[in-house]
Amino acid sequence: MIKFGGDALLGMFTDPDSAVQAVQAAMKMQAAMSDFTKTQTSQGVFSLQMKIGLRWGRFFAAQLGSTQTMEYALFGSDVNAAAATESAAVAGQILLNQEMAGSIDVPFKATPLKDNAQYLIVEQISPAPPLSHPPVSPRFPSDPTPENLLHAVELLDVLAPYLPAGLLNRAAADPHAASLEGEHRLVSVLFANVRGLDDITDQLGPGQEDRIVATLNRYFTAMAEAIHRFGGVVNKIDLYDHGNKLLAFFGAPLAHEDDAERAVRAALAMQEAFEQLSQSLPAEAGLPDLQLSQQTGITYGYVFAGYVGTSWRREYTVMGDEVNLSARLMS
Repeated sequence: MIKFGGDALLGMFTDPDSAVQAVQAAMKMQAAMSDFTKTQTSQGVFSLQMKIGLRWGRFFAAQLGSTQTMEYALFGSDVNAAAATESAAVAGQILLNQEMAGSIDVPFKATPLKDNAQYLIVEQISPAPPLSHPPVSPRFPSDPTPENLLHAVELLDVLAPYLPAGLLNRAAADPHAASLEGEHRLVSVLFANVRGLDDITDQLGPGQEDRIVATLNRYFTAMAEAIHRFGGVVNKIDLYDHGNKLLAFFGAPLAHEDDAERAVRAALAMQEAFEQLSQSLPAEAGLPDLQLSQQTGITYGYVFAGYVGTSWRREYTVMGDEVNLSARLMS
């Protein structure tokens, strides 16, 4: 699992039989949703449903940022096509494209989507064999020898830039806590949709990895600097139907009395920085005809903020109507 954004997730399979593995995993995920058809809460009973889009193709993976902030992200037109496939599905469906279906070499059944024959609805596939080993849970050494303590510090130095600002200090205050409790708090949510970065990865292609990373990093560090300048947190860069989207928030895990104003000022700073980048990046990438654009949506209100996941894979995120509205304003 690469990303988890509250009501959406991004997974990646890289083995030679990745197409089969992805479909088998999707089938298991939809089967597991039967446990959530009637979810009892203090506010009543809710029915949860899921739709899945699968895409088989080429992508570019990059670790972007600096010693202060790092982000692992996927780029490329096939990544965006996966988002478009998911958008074409309805609740309960698993969709994939014809090319991916052609690479599946086990018994498999799918029917064309009625309104769009480029997609197939997965109905059946041979079940996956049992895992030969459970998922590995990385842990710090429990024996406090000098060597182990040094190793733990080295691991923290590597991992800390991937955590939102403030979280490491909160975890250090209670190192034995299994996780940080979720909370409802006033937060400004900022979504930015940037278009054109995928053209860089697609057009430069294999052999130009250093130039691609340098160009992508110029964008990410400029946006992150504008957000951090006003006390915000870069939460993730994720796939989108067109281009990529950046999620940032102000007010979690650290709050200020003027988080709404900070978010607007950060968005203006981002646009100013982006205008300069849109002039310089095409030449730096060796793509003079490259067109870059960015649009932003901002909301302010109460959201749920906290860790979501398991003991071996969790992510700090925000969820709620204000998050969804910000994404719609962005689009």
